[in-house]
Order: sequence, then C-alpha cells, then structure tokens
Amino acid sequence: MSEYRILYVEDEALLGKIVKESLESRGLRIDWYTEGDPALRAAQRQSYDLAVLDVMLPGVDGFTIGRSLRDSYPALPIIFLTAKSQG
Repeated sequence: MSEYRILYVEDEALLGKIVKESLESRGLRIDWYTEGDPALRAAQRQSYDLAVLDVMLPGVDGFTIGRSLRDSYPALPIIFLTAKSQG
C-alpha cells in the first residue's frame, strides 16, 4: 500500500503538532506548514493526496491557497478548517 501524503496548513502550533502526530501514527505522511506561502511552494514541488487548510492564516489565507491548489490540481480533495464561529 502506498503512503498517503497530506498537505496540512495550520498556524496554531499546539493544534498542528497534535494533528500531525495523530495522523502520522496512522501511517500518513504529513507536510505541515504554519504559513501559506511555504505551503504553496511545497505544492509546486510535491504531489499530495489531500490538502487540509486552516482558513485564517498569516499572510496568504486558506481560501487563497485552496483556489491556487484547485487551479493546479483540479481533482485534489481539500478540507477547510476554521475556529471562527458564525455570528
């Protein structure tokens, strides 16, 4: 079985570490970034099976990253996460 590779972009350090370690313990390969620009550069160099993107990030936000990924990789599944509640 091939190893699934996930692009994970989350700027909150504790949450990012917990999620990364939890997924890696299940045999997934996680490339974790805390900012959008490095994540976009990684996506230009590496193929991913899934992108998990925080919506609110410093610099480039998760929706912008998602649009860029969708333009380059139309079939890539993308999950958006946010801690912001509706109000």
